[in-house]
Amino acid sequence: MCTWQWHSIRLVVMTLTFLGVTALPVRGEVVSDGPHVAQWKTWVLTSGTEIQVAAPPAETSDQTKAELAELRQLQKERSPMTNTAIQYYNAVPATQRWHDLAFALARAEKQSPNRQARLVGILHTALHDAVIATWAAKYQFNRKPPNQMASDVTLVVPMSAPTSAPEPSYPSEHCALAGTAVGILTAFFPKEEGSLKAMAAEVGQARLLMGANYRSDLDAGFTLGQAVTQKALARAAADGSDAKWTGTVPTGPGLWGGKEPLEPLMGTWKPWLMTRGDQFRPEPPPAVGSAAFQEELALLKRINSHPTPSQRAIATNFATNFFDLIWEPVYALVRRERLSVPREVRLLAPFAALQVDAYIAAHDAKYLAPLPTSWRLRPSMADYTIVPLIPQPNHPAYVSNAAIIASAVSELIGSMFPQEAAHWQYLGEEAGLSRLYGGIHYPSDERAGNQMGKRLGALAVQRDQLNGPSSHATKDSRVLQRTKPQ
Repeated sequence: MCTWQWHSIRLVVMTLTFLGVTALPVRGEVVSDGPHVAQWKTWVLTSGTEIQVAAPPAETSDQTKAELAELRQLQKERSPMTNTAIQYYNAVPATQRWHDLAFALARAEKQSPNRQARLVGILHTALHDAVIATWAAKYQFNRKPPNQMASDVTLVVPMSAPTSAPEPSYPSEHCALAGTAVGILTAFFPKEEGSLKAMAAEVGQARLLMGANYRSDLDAGFTLGQAVTQKALARAAADGSDAKWTGTVPTGPGLWGGKEPLEPLMGTWKPWLMTRGDQFRPEPPPAVGSAAFQEELALLKRINSHPTPSQRAIATNFATNFFDLIWEPVYALVRRERLSVPREVRLLAPFAALQVDAYIAAHDAKYLAPLPTSWRLRPSMADYTIVPLIPQPNHPAYVSNAAIIASAVSELIGSMFPQEAAHWQYLGEEAGLSRLYGGIHYPSDERAGNQMGKRLGALAVQRDQLNGPSSHATKDSRVLQRTKPQ
């Protein structure tokens, strides 16, 4: 009986999906920022108009007529199978498939978390600029979407996709994102070029099957994305991340005693928001052997000897899923607040950039600050009875990477979405404490990282305020009406 009910429900859902019928709670429809998006501050471009886009075909041209004929033919080919591609790419935030793929490829190559953050920072800042440049061209040419040009061209609205006022269709922002992502990910993972190009082609085909874009919209978007890629890769090539460390690990009482330290020069990398890596360099931690140090060590020993079930779980969860635990909630926020594509990238670009800068600031303190701030020994090096519950990263203790990253992004989210501030503040605190529970950080590592993260997050907030109000979810009367495909 239960099996029959499940299959019946599944059949109804698939049928409604095929017909383009979706039932969504009205949380506040997406408002269009219109031509103002082109004025938002860019990351790798000098402005949203730096890259010039060729004009689209004229409305009455033979090319436009041929492209409309193509869309009419594709309408006849819509099926449950073609619908899966539409839903896969368009029922989630526009950047999410590329974001998820970037992490999957980086993890497959066993990149360090530091290098994963750098890759994702490069990707999201470039995706942001591709959208800004796309909006500049959209409102330069104001090309009507296909269903406004021809009433017999119907639009498929994906399940869970936010409804919004129609924007000019040229160029396609989804193909601009694809062109950008393919270029960047191919540069990092050249063996994946064929698969990446196939994914971009499928993104474009899905837009055609939806009736959302003309083929020339796709071509212009992809070309624009490729141009943004070149700017992004040029910056990446000059960020200092390819420098080779030729130093030696210092020796002496109270100093970290490991070998082959991880990213000792990361504090010298070019940051996205800070002016330099030591901008928020912290005060020295309690001196090894001091009363304050012994008090911190005693606390860690008590936790380490008898961790509670929740402490053990929190430590393990953040150690194995750190990036997922901060990225999954922010993408859930994008969906819940029904952000437009420009608003999505406006949030995610600084979110990603903050993580890179947090690593840079933390590694400046870990390696480059004067002793005794730098090269601080781990708790298990100070007391061999402390046995970490989680893997211990191969770098000094002060400050906590987890604390500074989580604190920085929570500061940004709390400003952009005040209703989310308490949740993200807790997430930041939990991330920092997870390292204490795991036995790999002192309380002062967490406190300093938390304070640095808040100051770093404030830089991102100040930068975002240059773009105008950051209220991301508002009602708008200009709602795109859902239509059923023929």
